[in-house]
Amino acid sequence: MLRVMKGWRLLAAVMVVALALFVAACGDDDEPTAGAGGTNSSESGAKAAEPTPDNPVKMRIAYIPGFASMQMRIAADKGFFKKHGIDAVLTEGATQQAWVAGLGRQYEIAQAAPAVLLAAVDKGADVVAVAGVGEETQEVPGQVVVSKKPLKSWKDLEGKKLGAPTLGGQSDVAVQYMVEQDGGDRKKVKIIQMPYPTMPDQLKAGNVDAVTSTNGFWEQLKKQGYSVSEDAAVSAVQAASGGSVDRAQQVLQLADRKWAEENPGALKAYRAALQEAIDWIEGNEKDARAFAVKWLGLSEDVANEATLPIFTVDFTAEELAPYIKITEWYGSIKPGLKAEDLVIEG
Repeated sequence: MLRVMKGWRLLAAVMVVALALFVAACGDDDEPTAGAGGTNSSESGAKAAEPTPDNPVKMRIAYIPGFASMQMRIAADKGFFKKHGIDAVLTEGATQQAWVAGLGRQYEIAQAAPAVLLAAVDKGADVVAVAGVGEETQEVPGQVVVSKKPLKSWKDLEGKKLGAPTLGGQSDVAVQYMVEQDGGDRKKVKIIQMPYPTMPDQLKAGNVDAVTSTNGFWEQLKKQGYSVSEDAAVSAVQAASGGSVDRAQQVLQLADRKWAEENPGALKAYRAALQEAIDWIEGNEKDARAFAVKWLGLSEDVANEATLPIFTVDFTAEELAPYIKITEWYGSIKPGLKAEDLVIEG
């Protein structure tokens, strides 16, 4: 039986990608993580059995509601989780650090930005990325800078006020990285925190010169005559990887390492359910956008004009490597993390 715990649905928090330092969880008083059939595989160290509809595995999943996470709700609402033996308990929100702290206790899967994963591991958490969510590229952008005048280079943001949903979040860190890649000084860019829905008014009032925007918002600003840059996150990972990585992800799906290693069957089933949901979205885009209107409380104009991400469950160590380089550069983590140690692929 599918159970869904609903949270707030303010789209302002849909794509929040906080980079605040990870706060380690205290204590371990919650119920132990269950493997397939309700057994506690972490006690024995044995791998849990393959989940089936008749012998499902309970998976408590925390995710950020928004276009990129649509496959989560589709998998629930269309019965794909149940079909693949997943008894899914969904929690919506944006408290990424708290979710990651609860992996292995309150949650089996939690969404968080790449830098939140890195900050958590830097602080001693043993968590890994087990799946992607939605990719963006320069052709399918997700994190862009919107300004009154076109940017000739990222260095043009020197001396400017930039609105961003979080301070030290993925989008504004990517912008700062690119400012210095273009020979500028990131410290000369004044970052002002503001939610996405207030950005149009802040731009119009002249309180900021530019904003970092995301799917569902930048399209509306472009219609109003503002200039839209290339994808800042994609530009940053391209620069950090020497061009070998040309796509970015706003959030990843994380798990406690021990749970992931002891429950490969559950992870395989989970990924299969999400892939089936992705296939449904891609084959029923009109219905998927209508679903977003009801689920996220969007207007039909916003839902129909928003640029959908490239939905995916895949994520590789190669894709994580440039985030490590960027996050080290920003000073949020100590040097030494290795991408291949932090991703369970396929």
